[in-house]
Amino acid sequence: MAKIKLKLKNVSKLSRKERTRLGQAIKRSGVMESIAEDVIKVSKKAKRKGLTKKWSEYRDKLAAKNSTDPEYGSGKSNLTFTGGLLNSIKAKFVVGKFLIRLEPTGTHSLYKRLTKRKTKTKRKRSKNQDIALGQEKMGRPVIIITDKTIKKYSKWIRQRVGKLFTR
Repeated sequence: MAKIKLKLKNVSKLSRKERTRLGQAIKRSGVMESIAEDVIKVSKKAKRKGLTKKWSEYRDKLAAKNSTDPEYGSGKSNLTFTGGLLNSIKAKFVVGKFLIRLEPTGTHSLYKRLTKRKTKTKRKRSKNQDIALGQEKMGRPVIIITDKTIKKYSKWIRQRVGKLFTR
């Protein structure tokens, strides 16, 4: 899905063993959870393509039967309806490349319907990753990463694990 390339100076000068140690230190530092939380906050507040009036009215009816995210608003993008898609975003660190991958995980819970179904076929849960790809195709990216976020965490990592850079 989304990738953040950390801006760390002098990494290329480190030996392979030192780069691995640095990567493992970053993984253990707990920064991945913080990055995911920040990206979720930014993504929830981001402006996206508006919804049609008809769709907004339908969402209001659905909201009466389903629990919604605190950020939900009838005219907002449906990424904040229950918050399940955005809350499923996890950050993974690729040690050798100093890259952070952010992607939705798991499956999306089904909404309670407005009317009873006449057929007995079971509905299937969709994968969050498939939903995110569909949203991106419609011009509504799920994960929004700002330059401010990249700078913040690159600086944070340099301060916390800078000891490994000195020779």
